[in-house]
Amino acid sequence: LLLDTGATLILIKVGNLKAETLIREKPMALTGMTDQVKTIGKIRARTGRLGDKEIRHTMYIVKDDFPVDYKGILGIDFLQKQN
Repeated sequence: LLLDTGATLILIKVGNLKAETLIREKPMALTGMTDQVKTIGKIRARTGRLGDKEIRHTMYIVKDDFPVDYKGILGIDFLQKQN
């Protein structure tokens, strides 16, 4: 994943999800620096553990043809939540 401190959200390409992953919500358009990004939906996924507590985070799902050479983008919201 690309770490992008200028991005505010986590974007993940759909091909990186397990087949049984349930994508929630409706598609939406996000505004990027150069163009709109259309999502397929979003998921709430475990991103780590802190002691016995699970850390979960919302991830927005995009098509596999999203124009980055990575599986997705980690935005500043992820870093802030991980502290």
